[in-house]
Amino acid sequence: MAVDWNTVLIGQLTTSFLISGLLSYICAGTRHHPLTRKGRTSDLRAVQASHIFDVPRLGGLAIFSGFMTAMLSKGTMSQEVMLMGSGLIVFVVGIWEDISGDVSAQRRLIASMVAAAAAMYMSGAMITRLDLPTIDFLLVAVPAIAVCLTILLSAAYTHAFNLIDGMNGLSATVGISSSLALAWTAHQNGQSSISATMILLAAAICGFALLNWPRSRIFLGDGGAYFIGHVLFWSAVLLARAVPEVNIASIILIMFWPVAELTTTILRRLISGTPLGKPDRLHFHQIVRRGIEIATEGRQKRSFANAMTTVCLLPAIIVPTCLGAVLARNGTFAALALVFCAFLYTCSYIFLRKRVARHKARRRIGKLRRSSRNRG
Repeated sequence: MAVDWNTVLIGQLTTSFLISGLLSYICAGTRHHPLTRKGRTSDLRAVQASHIFDVPRLGGLAIFSGFMTAMLSKGTMSQEVMLMGSGLIVFVVGIWEDISGDVSAQRRLIASMVAAAAAMYMSGAMITRLDLPTIDFLLVAVPAIAVCLTILLSAAYTHAFNLIDGMNGLSATVGISSSLALAWTAHQNGQSSISATMILLAAAICGFALLNWPRSRIFLGDGGAYFIGHVLFWSAVLLARAVPEVNIASIILIMFWPVAELTTTILRRLISGTPLGKPDRLHFHQIVRRGIEIATEGRQKRSFANAMTTVCLLPAIIVPTCLGAVLARNGTFAALALVFCAFLYTCSYIFLRKRVARHKARRRIGKLRRSSRNRG
């Protein structure tokens, strides 16, 4: 009897979506449960906080459960075992931080590096090309460099994805768009297993997204952000190894937004002399949210501003991923598209930050003038 693989995949997609959605709904109801607040101070006190009330950070549990259940029902090959086994490391460490608040940034960084090493060991895959001849020669000639670079970039992207959690719908939008772009690229290049894995991940994120936008009843948390970032990164590594014709610039475009956020954050903090691990409120999405708040009369509109931030950023998130998928076999145009997207991102960031800073300065001057008049 022949197996209808389309029917099987639809069943797995439904499983991934429903389990993630159901658990997201259940976890969203734990807002005041002692387990979710144990050892944690209010997230609202964090300098980078973008919401107006405490929200459970257990979305990762829902996505992990939905994705893993669907993957196990799908039947596993070696690369799926690698993704699940290594992804489990960052998920466990991240979810423990979400519950206890007792896992330092250094420990989470170490966990992401251990997960990268585990993925490399289990799959035998590593980054051996960046489509830059001199660097590619070194990566092949000196495997130790390739190993270190792979672990470093894997940990970096895992943490980069965590930077965009906390804004209604933003991390879900990025995760879904990158997953679907990787799925389409893998499908076009005969990598059906990677394609199916990415579609199942997108379905799990969709189940979570229903409770994350427009109103945020639950967030990914470290567990969810690290897990999604890790799975996306290593799926891209597997695709690049399996299909050498897929250029690296297109893969960066598919995963553009977290990469751009992390790069901007590092450069900003290095230039200002701020410690790299110190949080702030100067990420692109936070500046956009502040601009919307200014336009809608302030903080009391934050729930609206959070939801609208993702809507405003939607083209900037989706266009690079689509370009990456379309230009996967055209290295020259993919490289030009990457430079163009990076240029637009940088110019937009500088422009918006200056506008918001100018508005704050005018408000500060206005308060000083009103204060001086009252004294007089």
